[in-house]
Order: sequence, then structure tokens, then C-alpha cells
Amino acid sequence: MRILFFSPHAYVTVHSLSEAIVAEALKERGHDVTIVSCGGVLSKFCISMSAARLSPQSSTSEKENVCEICRERRDLIIKEFRFSSINIDEYLIKDDEASIQNIISNICQVDFTGLTLMDIPVGRYALYEFLLHNKLNTLSLTNVEWEEYKIYLYNCLRIAYAGNRIFEDVKPDTITTYNSLYSVNHIFCAIAEQRGIPHYTLHGGNHIKYRYSSMTIFRGYLASSLITRTEPWGKLSKMPISANQVQVVAEHVEELLKAKDPFVYSTASKGESSESLRKYFGIGSEKKVLLATMASADERFAGAMIDVMPPLVEPMFPTQIDWINALTEFVRNRNDLFLIIRVHPREFPNKRDGVLSKQAVQLQNLFVNLPSNVSVNWPHDEISIYSLAKITDVGLNATSTTGIELGMLGVPVVLYDADQLFAYPPEINYVASGPDDYFNKIDVALRQGWSFENVRKVYRWLSYNFQYVAIDISDGLRKPEAPSFCDRVYYDLLRRLNKHRLVERQVLIRRLKKRNIPVKNSELLSIAIEQNLESHLELINPDQWVQATLEEETTAIKNQISELFQFIALKDDPSDEFTHRINQVLSVTK
Repeated sequence: MRILFFSPHAYVTVHSLSEAIVAEALKERGHDVTIVSCGGVLSKFCISMSAARLSPQSSTSEKENVCEICRERRDLIIKEFRFSSINIDEYLIKDDEASIQNIISNICQVDFTGLTLMDIPVGRYALYEFLLHNKLNTLSLTNVEWEEYKIYLYNCLRIAYAGNRIFEDVKPDTITTYNSLYSVNHIFCAIAEQRGIPHYTLHGGNHIKYRYSSMTIFRGYLASSLITRTEPWGKLSKMPISANQVQVVAEHVEELLKAKDPFVYSTASKGESSESLRKYFGIGSEKKVLLATMASADERFAGAMIDVMPPLVEPMFPTQIDWINALTEFVRNRNDLFLIIRVHPREFPNKRDGVLSKQAVQLQNLFVNLPSNVSVNWPHDEISIYSLAKITDVGLNATSTTGIELGMLGVPVVLYDADQLFAYPPEINYVASGPDDYFNKIDVALRQGWSFENVRKVYRWLSYNFQYVAIDISDGLRKPEAPSFCDRVYYDLLRRLNKHRLVERQVLIRRLKKRNIPVKNSELLSIAIEQNLESHLELINPDQWVQATLEEETTAIKNQISELFQFIALKDDPSDEFTHRINQVLSVTK
């Protein structure tokens, strides 16, 4: 089997190494593996430059520096793994540039999404990173945004021309790329689809601590988002998990609580008491608290614009703002309730970027003159979602992962449309069948309160995600041994000379030398691609796995909840309502 690994972005070393582990597993099993790399064809701006915290407006020298680092890391990995490789640049001819410049010069902002090349909707596929980078949920672009978009379009056009020639020359049986939603990756996959060639997307696992030492492999674009509907999950969701599996989930939860990872948008809990939180929002002790967690609007919009997710068409609430407005009206005349609206931190500048979304500006103008029993939790409040959970009676979620984060403490969560949720299985929460049922479900959840079973469902789902969906590649990414005294002196000297890239190169070389060949999960990494499966999950038989008892699972989870409580609460205060809620959850006997 001839397999192309489309890998134009090598700046993020750990991603390149993870991708190389999969390529090596296939190579070790006798397949012809070729790496498709970039020599600078995307030098106006690309994902690697974004990872280096550059922008399209950064200087040419800054961009070229990233290109040079990218090429160095690519060459080092290709040499060490002994991969065959081809360079995208070599498949572009002089006439291509003239054709591309002609398209760019004549494209109109009114109908640019209709631009196609070789029957590929390049105009829309070029939008993905552009929309995410600028946090846009509309195509009404400023002049600056329009000029930036044309850079992404330029890259996609170059890949379209070069890609067709690559396919003609190499004639692969299948291709893979790391995150096929990225615009140039998407174009390459679209060319494969036109030729009836299957394509696979690779991605790091969802466990925060082990994200870079695990890999998911799915055919196509959306399959990884549909694991909540898979047959293995249907069976495993009813099976108790072991103490070891509970511990793996707990390690993920601990990383969430530390809130140091750039992919964790919430701040860390400061150990606030329930009383101080109620005082902050002006909530009387007699009121039940509803917490509505909003999602960032640009991610779903970007997915819909590039044809990998269905448009967000809600029979109940057409937009998130409609949803919030309906909730506001629901609580307006309910003296027993208080609504906290939590705006997603990604809408505002955060530890990953400094961009303020257009929806954030809209929300700032919208959330004024609210009823006295409604308050907004803005990111600048710096209140953790886990602190808010202390006073939350019911969580209200649309498409955010906060439904999981609240559930892992026992908080009941209500959804208004299961069809729009891809982040986790909707059955973990209460799911409404219509507008009247939605508000009825909120009252049902209020009556039933916090529950250990809510926690159990979350732990089983996360365990499935970490143990079955993600494939362990840690032995292929072994860290180098501690450097000797001479090494430390050498590295320190290089740092003093400001030669950080030389330090990184030496560390990368040592890391490559310590890896295992082949990795222990070579077959698991290869099997979906070899057999043209949607993923390796098709071959999982849950009945073959050793099952824990319900009692063992309950004991292990209760122990973890107790530790989690100590981390968030900082002190055990019997009079605090959070203490009371956790004790209620821990009162389970089976």
C-alpha cells in the first residue's frame, strides 16, 4: 500500500513526532510511506507561524525564521526515520503563480465563498483557520480581515495546483494528515476524495496530561465527532470501569483543575466559599442557581462553512442568544431561581490568543438591564467553572464541554438539543424533546439534585475516550535521559549565546534516539488505514475486556471525588453548601 503523509507543518515538534510514529508503524508493516512536506510554499502565513504566535502582519524575517525552524525539524525527522519524502514546492510551475495572482486579483468579497477550482470549493475551505484566528461567526469582513483571508486563499490555491500533480505522480492508495480541517490539509483531502482515495485525520488524544503521547485516527473529517454514537460506547457505557481506569480519568481532571494547559480556558479554582460566591453575584441563600454555559460561536460556524459540520439550525432556539433570552424570561418571574450566564472565556483574549470576538462585543451590548435574578459571569471575573459549580443546582448547556465538567462533580445538566452536541454523549445529561419539555426538565433536575450517577456516567465516558478511542504512542516518544554535567554546561552555554534552536535540536535528537522501534501499538495504529475502516473502534469487542464490579467502580470514584473536593474547597467546612452537596453525592451505597 502506498501512503502519503501530507505534513506541511513541522514547527510543532511533538505533532510532527506523533505523526512520524504512525508513519513508522505503517512502514514497519511493509507499506510504502512518503512524507509530503513544505519547503516554504506557505511562507506568507501558515499554521506553523500561528503556533509561533505570529500573525499575518508579522515581519518577513519573523516568518522566514519559522520556515527555517520548520525545515530543520522536518529534515531531522525524515533523516532519523528514513522516510521517503517529496516537497510541495517542486510540483508548482511558473504559470501557477500567474494563475493564482489572477484569481486573487479578481475575487469579489460579495461572493467569494462560491469560488471553486478543479471542482473544489476553495473559497470556503480557505476560511477555517482564518475564522478561528479572528473568532468570527459572520462573513461581514473588514478591509484588514479581507486582505488576511486572501493569504489563506493563496495557500489553498497553491496546494490545489501542486496537489493534483502530486496525486498524478505518486498515485497513492490512501493519505493521512494531522487535522484535516486545516485549510491546506482540507484541499489535499478534497483532491483525494475526487479520486476515490480514502483519507485519514490524525490528532492527539483528549487527555490533557497525555495528549501528546496518544493518537486518534479516523477516516474522513467528522468520524471522530461521532464516537458518541458508536456501538462500542453503547456497550461500554453500561460496564463498570476499574480503579486503574478511574485513576487515568482523575489525572485528566487534575490537569483541568490546575488550568495551566493552554487548551483549558477556565481559570483555576481559588477555593472560594459558597457564601462568598453568592455574595459576589448577589444571590440570596434561598434561591436555586441555574448556570447557563455558552459556547464560542466561531468554531461551529467555521465547521459549517467548510462542509464538515451541519449548519446550526435549532428547532427550539435558532441561536445561543435566543436561548439565553428564553432562559432570562423563564426566571424573570421565578422568585425561587437565579440565573448565571457564563460567557465562554474563548470569546475574550486568553492564554492562547489576544483576540476579542465579534460575538463578545455583541454580548457586552446585549447583557444590560437584566432582571435582578440574572447575572453574567465574564472572563475578567476570573472565577473558575469549578468554583461556580459549588453554588450551581442545575447546569444548562448547549454544545460546550462544560456539561462534562459539571457532571464530574455530580451536578445535573440539561440540554435543549441532543443533535447539536458532539463533544460528549447527550444521554449523560437530561435531554429535552421540545420547548415545554426543556423547562420541565429543568424543574425535574432541580428536584433530583446532585447525584453520584451523574459522576459515574462522566467517568465511564472519559475512560472510553482515553482507553479505547486514543491509541498510546508513549513508548515511541520517550524522553531523553537526564543530561550529564557536560551536557548541562553545553546547553547552558548555548542558551547564554541565545542559540535556543541548537538546544532544541540537541534535545530532539536525544529524544529520537531513545524511542522504541516499532511501538507496542503498531498494529492498532495501522489497522484502520490498512483495512479502510472508519477507525480501529470497529474491531473493538467490549465483551473481551475484563470487567470491574460495580462496587469496585463506586469505591474508586468516591475516593477520587473526595480528593477533588479537597482540591476545590481547600478546607472542609461542614456549614458550606458545597460540602453538603458533595456529601450527598458520596452517600451512594452501591
